[in-house]
Amino acid sequence: MSLNYTPLDSIDEETIDENDDLNPTTISSTHKESEPLGKSLTIEAGEGKQEEKPEANTEEVSVEQNKEETMEISDDLKKIGLQVVDPVKFPTIDNVKLPISDENVMKWEKAPITSPRRWMSTLGTYILTRAHLALRIVHGHVVRVFRR
Repeated sequence: MSLNYTPLDSIDEETIDENDDLNPTTISSTHKESEPLGKSLTIEAGEGKQEEKPEANTEEVSVEQNKEETMEISDDLKKIGLQVVDPVKFPTIDNVKLPISDENVMKWEKAPITSPRRWMSTLGTYILTRAHLALRIVHGHVVRVFRR
């Protein structure tokens, strides 16, 4: 018959005394909050005092939102062909260009699957979803809205 546990006969009492976490007298059978703290978690008498913190500065700091950064390139690099590139501007609702109008995207969604109009409508919907936009009909007009 084989044993399904590790025998603890080989552990000395010295080993148990060195490591209080393994000491059976310190282990409680109640819930987690009443368990004793290990050696590393004990709080000494001098550590419990809190230091006084100085008051925070109440000065207001202004944050500059739109900071234009322009890079200046030396003439030698310009002669080689290096150019300054404008920073990336993310698309807004009006910047996203579709191959067909928004009205046609909504109207052609119901076209047969084999129709090229349906494919153009699906392409327009795909482009809008990649820009986190969707089309909705509001008071009879097609409007672009942000997707959640």
